[in-house]
Amino acid sequence: MAHPVRLKAALGKATCQVDDDNNGVICRICEKEFINENDMMMNCDFCESWICIKCLSMTKVEYNHHVHTASSGMWFCAPCKLQVLKNIKESKSVEEKCKEFLKIYAEKLEKLEKIIEGKCDKEDFENIIQDKINENNVSLNEKFSEKSEKKEVQKLIEDKLFENDKKLKSYNEVLGKKIESANKVAEEAISAISDSKEELVDKTVQKINEQSERANNIIIFNLEESNAILKGDIIEHDQTVMKEFLKVILPSTNPEEAFLEKPIRMGNKKVDKIRPIKIKFKHVDYKQAFLSNMSNIEMSDNNVLKKCVVAHDLNDLERNHERSLVTEMKKLNGEQNDFLYRVRGPPHDRKLVKTKKK
Repeated sequence: MAHPVRLKAALGKATCQVDDDNNGVICRICEKEFINENDMMMNCDFCESWICIKCLSMTKVEYNHHVHTASSGMWFCAPCKLQVLKNIKESKSVEEKCKEFLKIYAEKLEKLEKIIEGKCDKEDFENIIQDKINENNVSLNEKFSEKSEKKEVQKLIEDKLFENDKKLKSYNEVLGKKIESANKVAEEAISAISDSKEELVDKTVQKINEQSERANNIIIFNLEESNAILKGDIIEHDQTVMKEFLKVILPSTNPEEAFLEKPIRMGNKKVDKIRPIKIKFKHVDYKQAFLSNMSNIEMSDNNVLKKCVVAHDLNDLERNHERSLVTEMKKLNGEQNDFLYRVRGPPHDRKLVKTKKK
C-alpha cells in the first residue's frame, strides 16, 4: 500500500530501516533515506519493506492513484507478489483435492449402507420360516384328516414341528454369524476409508511443503572445490566463488540481497570428485533471473565458470522423471523431423516442449 513518509512513531510495525536521528525510512533497494512528508514511498503488505517510486519505475500519477484511489487495497513488491499468488494456488489445490476425496468417500459409504439395508435382518427371516411352517402344518392336516387316525396325524405334525424347529435354530445361527461378519466388514471399510483420507491429506501437505522448500534452490555442478581442511575455509571459498558467479550472470545484484543461506556442498568430500553445490535464493524471481542469464557465462573470461552446469533442486521422484524426459528428448531430436524438443517447466511439473526448427 502507498504511504507518504511520516514520523517514526507513525511507522507502526514496518520492518524497514529507520533513522533514529531524523525519524525517516530507508528504501530497501537504493538504501537512500527519506524524511519529508512529500517523499513518495510504497510499503509492501507482505514483507512490510519500503521502496521509493524511483526504484519501482513508478510515475507520480500511478503513485497518487494508489494513495488516493486504491488506498483500501493491498500492494506487494514483485518478489512477494509471486509468493502470495503461489500460496493462493497451492491452498486452492489442496482444498479441491480434499473436496474430491470427500465426494468419493461419501459415494462409497452410501453404496455400503444400501448393501447393508438390502440384507434381510433376523426378525424378517424368522417370520418367513414361521409362515412356511404354518403352510406345511395346514397341508399336513388336510392330507391326513381323511386317511389316518387323529393320533397318527398328531404325531406326524409334532415330528414335522420338531424338525422345523431344528432347522430354524440352525438358520438363526448361520444368519447371526453372517450379520456379525457383515457388520465387521462395514466397520473395517469405514475405518480404512477414514485412514486413507487422513493419509492422502498428509501426503498432499508434505508434497506441497517439500516443493515450496526446493522452489528457490539451484544445484551447480563442476564448480571448483577448495582443498582446505577447515570447514570455515571451505565455506569462505565457496562464498567467494558464488559471488564471482553472480557478478558474471547478474552484475547489478547484491549477493546479500539475493542469497538466503550460505552455499552448501552436497555429499561426502572425495579427492578425485567435485561435489555439487546447492544455492538457495531469497525469492524465486532471483532464481529465474539467474537461470535466464546463464548465457552470460559464454561471454566471460572465467574458464572455471564455463565448465559449470546448473539444474533445479529435485527430489528422487522428480530426478527419475527428469531422466526419462531427457532420454525421450534425445530420441525425438535424433529423428528426422521439423521440430526440436526441450525439457521445460518448474521442478514439480517438468515436461517436453516442442518448437519448430529455425
